[in-house]
Amino acid sequence: MIFQDDETLWAEGAVFITCTALFFTSRLCSPLLIPAYKDLSKTKKVDWDSRVVSNANAVVTTGLALYALIFVDPQGWMDDPFLRISGPSMMCFSVLLGYFAYDLCLIMINRSLLAPTTIIHHVLGLWLFGIGRFLRMGHSLLLIYTLTECTTPLVNLRWMLAVLNLKNTSLYLNNGIGMALGFLLVRSFIIPSMCFYLLYSKYDISLVVIPNIIRYSCYSGMAIIHVVNTYWTFLIWQGLFKALKDSKQGSSKQEGPARSVTVKQDKLH
Repeated sequence: MIFQDDETLWAEGAVFITCTALFFTSRLCSPLLIPAYKDLSKTKKVDWDSRVVSNANAVVTTGLALYALIFVDPQGWMDDPFLRISGPSMMCFSVLLGYFAYDLCLIMINRSLLAPTTIIHHVLGLWLFGIGRFLRMGHSLLLIYTLTECTTPLVNLRWMLAVLNLKNTSLYLNNGIGMALGFLLVRSFIIPSMCFYLLYSKYDISLVVIPNIIRYSCYSGMAIIHVVNTYWTFLIWQGLFKALKDSKQGSSKQEGPARSVTVKQDKLH
């Protein structure tokens, strides 16, 4: 299996370097592809480039998670959510760990990106995916939860459209509706329901096969991240209702969700 016998951090280091390289590649290419990028402030340029990396991470990890869940013994993941592992799942977690480490460093260097919920999300992601990567436990739960990354590009696109002064376009409104539905259905309902069902239905197995600290981490970690996602969902729907209200009033001053709504995870994430 890929990475199964490798306890070094070379894969995570490679992802960290790749993310950093992509960040600076965006800085070079964005002015050529998006002329309005040149007019952004320094802070917004950093945010823009970080979101390009966020989108890449979301596409890669969602793809790996889907591949592992669908093509690598789907029933096995449900029967044994704690000890079942695979090469694609190990690779997926390596990508996420490398990305989280890169993004936390970027946030520490550029404090304008700092948001408490993002820090909580990333630190929990490092802890939980670290358990999956190095202790080889909880892969089924983590793979299912990784599917929430599919909503990240919508968050980033909404922010990009806003800074490009395209809030009054149908694309901005439609993307906002899609993002709101994605967070409500995927991040706040479907994925948490699947994870908590497995945690509940396999609780007796967890008492036998995994150490207490790992079991407590799985249960409490999933609960905390669900609270964070619920908070983000609330902010997004609040912003959507305001945008729809302003649209009906013919106003062009609708506000999108706050910066902390972005999942750089989370973009876990």
